[in-house]
Amino acid sequence: MNPQNSNSIAQTNQSRNLQQLQESRNQLNKIEQESFERQTQYENTSLQKDIRNLKEQISELETKRSEQEAILEDAQRSEKTLLVLSAFSQSPENKKKFEEAKKKRQEAETELKNLKPKINSSKQQLNQKLIEAAPSQLALDNSLKNNNDQAENIKKNIGRLETVLKQTGNELAKENIEKYNNYNTSLINRLNEQNNKKMPESDRRKNYITVNRFYIEIESEVRASFTECSGLGVNLKKETYLEGGVNNQQRIILGHAEFTDVTLKRGMTDDLVFWGWISSALTGRPSSRRNVNILLFNQAGETMMCWTLIGAIPISWKAPGFQADGNSVAIEELTLAYEGLQVKTAQGSGGATVGIGRDGLGFFPSN
Repeated sequence: MNPQNSNSIAQTNQSRNLQQLQESRNQLNKIEQESFERQTQYENTSLQKDIRNLKEQISELETKRSEQEAILEDAQRSEKTLLVLSAFSQSPENKKKFEEAKKKRQEAETELKNLKPKINSSKQQLNQKLIEAAPSQLALDNSLKNNNDQAENIKKNIGRLETVLKQTGNELAKENIEKYNNYNTSLINRLNEQNNKKMPESDRRKNYITVNRFYIEIESEVRASFTECSGLGVNLKKETYLEGGVNNQQRIILGHAEFTDVTLKRGMTDDLVFWGWISSALTGRPSSRRNVNILLFNQAGETMMCWTLIGAIPISWKAPGFQADGNSVAIEELTLAYEGLQVKTAQGSGGATVGIGRDGLGFFPSN
């Protein structure tokens, strides 16, 4: 084939691929914007506003009830104490304090009695609103899921086109060298060697991995997106022995493995799943131990690495710090300890599943 014709065909293919790449990127932006607009429109409906208002109302009523319960408990304690003192001393001061404590108790009991129907009524209204919102919520979830699936397919296509364009660019460079042989021999040989060198498949799959493309699976289910995951690692205990007469060496004896705690950070939401997890751990239930996957993806959305924390259990939860003049995102922290660690590589999209189950007591077997 004439080098000039070959070069023209390659340029035509490259232009077509560039156009497809731009169209794919525009389509991806359109889908992401559509998902954002649908989510925003849904949150701004009158029904969702009513639900948020009812949740705030219930929260305020629950706070008032807690305050009144604390007042009632304090008044009852004071009333009992003053009643005992009045048996030994009938002073007017003790009698006055007793009457004040009695009145305080009665007021708290009345307030609690009035708050109970208000709370129940608000909860019934909230349940009714949630039932009314269920169909629209389901429709929104399905729509967002479809958009997410389309976006993932487009991202894969973008990755494929970028790879093709890179290869096409290398071919054009090689043909231009053959057509315009104006460079010195050493330069041509060096360029040809670079263009003809085949990168192993395992190396290509490891390219373009950044630290911001990760997900966390708990029992093979993505429960939240985290802003940071740190602390993953393992240390082996060692003991050093010095042998008599051998001054240029030391003996290292390895002991048990110690897995460092993993800290997860995410933006605060109204989801209490992580607080519920650590609450169950506080009761000492073995079933609170779970398997956790930490998945790392490349730019094409393929799973490159999977770290499985076996028998993970929360040992620390930290609420965000609050500041009156601050405007940063509220971040909560969850720290996990775990019994074992497995590391696997995976090719293709999707997460790796956890294949290790609990025994009859809810614990995980050791290796």
